[in-house]
Amino acid sequence: MEGTDVKMVKEMSSLYEVDLSGLDLRGLDLYGSNLVGANFNGADLRGVSLSCSTCEGANFNGADLRGASFEGADVYTASFEGAQLEGADFTGVFEPPTK
Repeated sequence: MEGTDVKMVKEMSSLYEVDLSGLDLRGLDLYGSNLVGANFNGADLRGVSLSCSTCEGANFNGADLRGASFEGADVYTASFEGAQLEGADFTGVFEPPTK
């Protein structure tokens, strides 16, 4: 059964710069979403699919990302300070070119 937080996010038309801090979003499918500047500070994102999403400047500080998938996502300038990353998949994430 889906939680109230997940239902609310599924009904949103845009996640650009949205504040989802502290919400329980376990298991949500955000594949290919525009999450530029989104705030997930302290959110529960266990098992969430963020594959192929654009997460530039997103705030994942203190978030629980255990088992989340960022496969092929653009996480350039995203912040993960204090986030729980055990089992998270960062295969093929966008990395800016080195100088």
